[in-house]
Parts: sequence; structure tokens; C-alpha cells
Amino acid sequence: KFYINRIFVNGVVRTKREAVLEAIPLREGAVLRGDELAESERALLNTAEAFQQVLIRTEPAPDGPGGFKRRDVIIDVQERKSITTEYIVGFSTDTGALGGFELRNTNLFGKLRQGAIRTRASRQQQLARFEYFDPRFRRYGEKSFAPLTLSVQYQRDTSVTRFFRSA
Repeated sequence: KFYINRIFVNGVVRTKREAVLEAIPLREGAVLRGDELAESERALLNTAEAFQQVLIRTEPAPDGPGGFKRRDVIIDVQERKSITTEYIVGFSTDTGALGGFELRNTNLFGKLRQGAIRTRASRQQQLARFEYFDPRFRRYGEKSFAPLTLSVQYQRDTSVTRFFRSA
């Protein structure tokens, strides 16, 4: 039986260490369990698509008071590019020229949250959408989180109004 001495997080540049520690079930001073090591690796790989690679290993640490065996947990991560931009250009025979862009951040504020701005525009249709996603908004239980998703959208379509006026 081993106890977790310290948790080290290596390779974070944009991500805050506290965000990584919040996303995993491992805690300093707790019993080291193999299933929690595997769950921590899975959780970090699936969290907001922020990490390209996650490796978790343990190393011996000095024994604690009372002779308890302790190990340090080392988390090595490789971050992905967090901000992506897409441009849209096209032409439709119904609405004419159209364009837009999307700006997405998969590691917003370095806290493993996501945010996006999406726009689309043509002569007859306009769309603006703001999105925010926090996968660990509220903790319930020991290992579970309730997510939060917020989305605000503005959409204008003048072709719908013309259809009703002509009908």
C-alpha cells in the first residue's frame, strides 16, 4: 500500500497547474490506486482537447512518519495549440456571396474550459454565436462534475420575412 507524497505536473505552458489537479481524482496524501492513475490519464486526454499526450508515472519518495510507503506522481503533458481560426468563403445562388469566421479556444484562461465565436454573413442571412463550456463547473460526489454550457446566438434571415410577405 502506497500513499501519494506529491504530484508534479510537467510540460504545462498555457494551462494552470491547479486546473490539471482539479481534473484528476488523485490527491496528495491519499492511497495510490492503479485505477485512479488510469482514470487521471483518460480524464486529461479527454479534457477540452487541450493535451496531445499525457504520461503518468510514479517514483519512490521518502517514507512517511510511521513507516508508510510513499510515492511521487509525475504527470508529463504535451499541450496542443489551443486557439484555432477558420475562415469561410462561398457563393450561393439563393443568397449570393457568403463568408464568416470561427475563433475557438480549447483552453480558455488556462483552466481547461472552451470558448468560441462563430459568424456567418451573406446579403440575406447573418449569424453571430458565442459559446462557453466548462466541463467541471460544479463538483458533486467525490469524482463527478456537472458541466456548464452557455450559448448566445443572434440570427437574422431576411428571406423568411420575404416568403411570408409574398404568401
